[in-house]
Amino acid sequence: MTYREIVAEIERLPQAEQQALLLWLVKHARIEVAPHSRRSAPPATLVRGMLKPEGPLPTDDEIREEYTN
Repeated sequence: MTYREIVAEIERLPQAEQQALLLWLVKHARIEVAPHSRRSAPPATLVRGMLKPEGPLPTDDEIREEYTN
């Protein structure tokens, strides 16, 4: 059976059987997961400014005006 044929068969199942199949797959599927690396987070100096906008930040009044219009 091809992948598409399997999917088509699953789609024809009643919802309760689809859910039962899903639970079985979650319980029995053997998924290889790469081991979690113990990499530390990048220093704040490397990520500081990543979200900084170009140009000056808007004032509170400018933001308020944008939200009300």
